[in-house]
Amino acid sequence: MEYDSISSDDEAESTTNTVGAVCMSVCSVIQNLFGGLKHLSAKGLLSRGDNENVNRREIRSAAQNLYNRYPGRLFLETYHINPDVFREIVEKLRPYFERSTTKKPYAIECKIAACIHMLAHGSSVRSQCELHGLSRSTASRAFRIFLNAVKNEYWSLIKFPEEGGMIRSAREFEEKGLLYGAQWMPKILGAVDGTHINIKAPRFRPESYVNRKGELSLNVQACVNSSLEFIHLYVGAPGRVHDQNVFDNSGLEALIPENWMILGDGGYRATRKVLTPFRENGRLSAKQEEFNEIQSSLRKVVDRAFGVLKRRFKILKYLDYDDMCTMKHIIIVCCLLHNLDIQSADEFTSDMDNDLEDFYLDDDDGVDEGSFGDFKNALVTRMLPDSLG
Repeated sequence: MEYDSISSDDEAESTTNTVGAVCMSVCSVIQNLFGGLKHLSAKGLLSRGDNENVNRREIRSAAQNLYNRYPGRLFLETYHINPDVFREIVEKLRPYFERSTTKKPYAIECKIAACIHMLAHGSSVRSQCELHGLSRSTASRAFRIFLNAVKNEYWSLIKFPEEGGMIRSAREFEEKGLLYGAQWMPKILGAVDGTHINIKAPRFRPESYVNRKGELSLNVQACVNSSLEFIHLYVGAPGRVHDQNVFDNSGLEALIPENWMILGDGGYRATRKVLTPFRENGRLSAKQEEFNEIQSSLRKVVDRAFGVLKRRFKILKYLDYDDMCTMKHIIIVCCLLHNLDIQSADEFTSDMDNDLEDFYLDDDDGVDEGSFGDFKNALVTRMLPDSLG
């Protein structure tokens, strides 16, 4: 079989002609493009100021549409946060989002609303794109900015109370204790307990996060005052760790002043600063049983706080993230926003607090009371001097 052949000189000449033709075509396209741009510019259609004005109008319109779409109570039901509190958050965090640049401008209100909606409903980034008109990359970036910004700006919302706050909390616990039948109450500033937040299996030592229910979780410890505010938070203990060990590592006991107490369930060791119930052994006196009822009723503030927190922020049902740091940040931010809403006395908290039986936590296995049984009996005698037993 014969093939047509091209000499090397003919081949080089043909290639040169082809490249030249391509270059001429490209140059022609570029000239036409620049000519078109000059034409538009001459007519003022590419004015930078005009585009910025259009962008600003679009942003203001999107922000206003957000409030118009969810007026009053509907906003609270959608985002689980008071609209006035939302506006405060927007203004507080605005500088963080203004530093972030995107190809397409978005209203800061929409970005923050998307982040809060993710926390409130555990919804995906994709759903936020559809609901708030954001691109997927913008929604993901906004969520990271939001978590860091809330931590930076609202970190002081979770703090151990000063003297005035301690006295106010003690007075409220005392009033409730007297209603439950006590005739005297020690100085109580809060109640402590732990709750488990289910998580995606971490890369490192996942077996240490398996709790007693066989689920992967973080054991989150919180101390709560009489108003359901978190006054101390310890996040990050693996689910396998017992509540008492979490408490020992948290440093909470060292913060409690002398002659003051917090309430804990049977999973904590009784001390002069941690008031726990008497262990049920079938031989409790009438006074001890009555004390247990009063103590249990008073410390349910922490159960109620966890209940409100988990109903407000349903993302805490399961944290589906690969990064442990992100999961801890989400928990902290939810607790900070919880306190912010408590302080604003929003309707969501009061509504949820009226229906929290499902969130009351079971008492943990009892811990040996050690040498503090006599100390507790002395307290019982003062609290219930006229009781039989």
